[in-house]
Amino acid sequence: MKYVGNPLRIVVVFTLILLFLGTAYAKTIYVPDDYPSIQKAVDAAKEGDTIVIRKGTYNEREIRIWKNYITLTSETGNPEDVVIKVKTDIDVVGKGIVIRGLTIQSNRIGILLRGSDTKNCIIENNIIEQCDKGIFLGE
Repeated sequence: MKYVGNPLRIVVVFTLILLFLGTAYAKTIYVPDDYPSIQKAVDAAKEGDTIVIRKGTYNEREIRIWKNYITLTSETGNPEDVVIKVKTDIDVVGKGIVIRGLTIQSNRIGILLRGSDTKNCIIENNIIEQCDKGIFLGE
C-alpha cells in the first residue's frame, strides 16, 4: 500500500516554506554606503527590504516607490537627522510602504500616495515642510 499523505498538510508545509523564503532574504540597504542616492536604493530593493538613510541632506529629483513592502527610514529615527530635498515628491505607488523618521522638503507634494494599490502604508514621525501639500492622496 502506498502512502500519499494528507494534501492539506502538504499545502500548509509548502506555504510555510514560501513565507519563510520570502522573508529570509529581506535585507537592509544603506544610503549612501550601498547606493549614492535614495532612488537608486529603491530601484535595487526587493520586497521586504529596508532602506536606511544615514545622517545628512539628500537632493533628489523624485523618489518613486513602485514596489511593495519597502521601508524607508532614517538611521537614528530622528527626522531632523535626515533631510530629503525632492524637487517633485515622494511618489508612493506600492502597498505596504513604510516611511519613517525623515524630514521631507519639496517644491510640490511631500508624499503622494497614488492609486488604490497604496494599502497599508505607514507614514510616521516625519517632518514635511516647504511643500504645497504635505501628504496627498491621489489617483
